[in-house]
Amino acid sequence: MVKMGMYILRKILRDNLLSFMHVKSQYGTVVSVVYKQKSNERFTNDFKCGKRHAVNKLEELLGIRRYTALDLVLKNKKLCEVNGMTMKANYDICQKLKVSNEMCIKFPEILVQDNLEERFEMLKKLPHDIHVTAPLVTIKMKDLERMTSMEERRRNLNLRIVTINRILGTDTAQVYEAFVSKVFLICIDLMRLEENAKILTANGVTCEEILHDLWVLKYNPKTIQQRINIVKENNIEKIKTWMIRSKREIFENYVKRRSENKLILGNYTLAEYLSERLDCSVDEAKGLMVKMPALMNKSMKKMDEIIDFLYSQGFRPYHICRVPKILLHSVQTTSKRIRELEKQGMTMDSLHMLTKSQKQYMQFYEALVKSNQQKLLGTK
Repeated sequence: MVKMGMYILRKILRDNLLSFMHVKSQYGTVVSVVYKQKSNERFTNDFKCGKRHAVNKLEELLGIRRYTALDLVLKNKKLCEVNGMTMKANYDICQKLKVSNEMCIKFPEILVQDNLEERFEMLKKLPHDIHVTAPLVTIKMKDLERMTSMEERRRNLNLRIVTINRILGTDTAQVYEAFVSKVFLICIDLMRLEENAKILTANGVTCEEILHDLWVLKYNPKTIQQRINIVKENNIEKIKTWMIRSKREIFENYVKRRSENKLILGNYTLAEYLSERLDCSVDEAKGLMVKMPALMNKSMKKMDEIIDFLYSQGFRPYHICRVPKILLHSVQTTSKRIRELEKQGMTMDSLHMLTKSQKQYMQFYEALVKSNQQKLLGTK
């Protein structure tokens, strides 16, 4: 009974986070309760590092939900490298300077910086409010010092911001945010930047698309123009920023595939092509594309090959329409699986098993082989 009472009391104390002690007397165990609230979780979050403690601290400081805090930590590993006391001290500095919680959520690395007060003092030299320039505290200290140390450099930075705003239609806050992730914007020659922007916009790339992929502005104007010329020569309708900055091999493969697609499709759309090849209506073909969006990026040459191969194996259009995923598979893999399954005596009346992942297919195949072996042993 005494033991049961002790167990219940301990549980109550633990659940309410109360600290306690017990001493032995000649009459048995006497419990002395100290009625002092003790938050073990807060204590741990203040003095320890790691993902769990960082998540808890962000929840506490920024008043955000757990999944939001977890997402921030997963995307910003540095949050796991500092303890809660550092984060709390930096958060207090932000509150003092009226840097909003929204800014801390957008740039959570603000909370892990060394010498944060010193960094903010540097920013005060710039001709814009702290709540606009705050993202810059997350860049390297030497870059921050270089930007703010001399009056001439500060004037040049302001001129750079004004010029970028004019070229890309941005506002000052957007430019400061861009400086953090695209540091090259702080030092790139402005004439080159403007030339690159003009080449892109003259060829149908919008300012919004450039803003989503600012790295494209870093490239040599000649390289940008060369890539655009190749795209136009191959009658590719829309120029995308990734075409400029992708590796040569990837770019050339894409152009080759698009050229092959044009050759096969002619004046037809993909839906019209599928309609003709699979003996279905255009609406049904569009339904297949909705069901399997990857078809729109599939090489037409390879799609043509897999359709021809399936027909040569006795499959009919309705087989493909039921399992359009087969059109994403190669002839080599499909042929190998058909041979293996037929060798085990399986009649192929559906394409479903041919589209399974390698792991799922092997599980099925091994079970089929085992079943056949058992049947063979049973007949002996």
